Amino acid sequence: MNNEYNERCNNIISINYRDYLMSKEWRNKICLDELIGFVSINRDGGDDVRFEVRKNYKTAFVKIEDHDRYCKEQNVKYNGKIAIILESPHTEEFFEKELQVFGRDEGFLKARPANGQTGRLFEKYFSEILKKSEIFKKESGNLPPGDYSVSLINSIQNQCSLGANTYFYRDRVWARLWFCNDEYYKCNFIERVKKLDPTIIINCSTRGKHYPLDNKKTGYNTNKKRDFTMNFLKEECRIKQSKIDILNGLDVNIRNLISTEIKKNFTSAKIFYSNHPSSWYSEHNRILYDHI
Repeated sequence: MNNEYNERCNNIISINYRDYLMSKEWRNKICLDELIGFVSINRDGGDDVRFEVRKNYKTAFVKIEDHDRYCKEQNVKYNGKIAIILESPHTEEFFEKELQVFGRDEGFLKARPANGQTGRLFEKYFSEILKKSEIFKKESGNLPPGDYSVSLINSIQNQCSLGANTYFYRDRVWARLWFCNDEYYKCNFIERVKKLDPTIIINCSTRGKHYPLDNKKTGYNTNKKRDFTMNFLKEECRIKQSKIDILNGLDVNIRNLISTEIKKNFTSAKIFYSNHPSSWYSEHNRILYDHI
C-alpha cells in the first residue's frame, strides 16, 4: 500500500466515505479466494496433524475455481476440503509484486488473502490449533486419515477497511455491503463457498470493533472503541430490525452474521469457529469452537 493512498484513506471522514465506495478504484480492488495448501492427518502411532502451504505458493496463485484441476495436475489426492472464512482483505493483502495465476493465460494478480502477518501466523499455528482440537482426535470420527485442502475465502472480497486503520471504516463498510445493494455481497459469498463445496468450514472472521462517531458526526472519537452491535447497525448504518432478526437472539457481530448464513446454506458441512488468525500470536486465541 503506497503512502499517498493510505494517507488519502485516513482523511476520508464518515460523511463522505460512501462516495469512495462508488469509485472504480475501490470496486476494482478485489482479493480473490485461494487454495493455499493442505492438511495431512496421520493416525498411525498418534494423532499427527500437519499443515503446509502449496509447494508453488510463493510464485503462483490458485483460484478456488481451479481447485480440482490443480489437484489433478499435481497428483494430489484429498479426502475433503477445508474452507477458512475471513471477513475482508486489509492492507498487506495487496502488493506490487505479480503472482502468476495457475493454469491461466490471463496474466498476474497483485493480491492474495491473509497475506503478511496474518498469513505467517496462520502457517505457523494452524497445525497446532487442529491437533489440540477435539474434532481432530481419533475417537471423534470427524476426519479420517488423509489429506485435506485448505482454501481462504473472504466474506467480502473488496477492501472494507479502505486501507486505513480497521477501527475507522471496516465495520461500517462491511455492514453496508452485507445488508444493502440487494444483498449482492452476501449472496456472492454464499455462491463462492458453494462452488468450492467444502467438507469443513472454519469461520475465523473478526467480531468487529470500531471508533464511534463524535456527537457532531464530523469525525471519530479515537479515544475509545465500540463493539459491533445491534444499535450500531440500526442507528448508524440504518439496517432494519427485520434483517437483524435472522440471528435469533445471538450477539450481533460480524462473525455471527456470517455464521448464520453459513449454517443456513451448508447443512451437510461440519462448521467450526476460531479467532481471526491475526490474533493467533496469543495462545489464548488459538482454539477451535464447535458452536458460536
